[in-house]
Amino acid sequence: MLDPNEIGRQRYALSKLCNILFTYELDRKLKKAGSKVAVNAINPGLMLTTNLGGPRRMTTEQIKAREAEMSYWVGDVRKSAETVYTVLSDAAYADVSAKYFDRGTVTIPSSELSYNERLAAELWDKSVQVTGLDKENTLFIIS
Repeated sequence: MLDPNEIGRQRYALSKLCNILFTYELDRKLKKAGSKVAVNAINPGLMLTTNLGGPRRMTTEQIKAREAEMSYWVGDVRKSAETVYTVLSDAAYADVSAKYFDRGTVTIPSSELSYNERLAAELWDKSVQVTGLDKENTLFIIS
């Protein structure tokens, strides 16, 4: 039997993969429709101070004890907000689309699985199905 924390981590990782698959599929659909709208995925890192992930499972003391081990995963709220703002507003990023930003304004490759176009299309189709949208009218292009 899996540890509940492990199940939670797997679900979280899958949700992040779906975010990236969806972003890449949206980019393909927008380009096919002739849109110049840019879409990107940004990983802000683990935001321990926001409580967005729900109640903490570790105390502040436990986090501090594992700080060095966790430093790669932990993001900074201010830096992440600046990244989002810069990518959204700086003209240098106007034509940057279908990219993955990992805790900064430099793009890196996302996981190999995230580039699977078949999975992305299946996710798109399932999303359309569960939301009850009309498959042919899922994009609202603003010129």
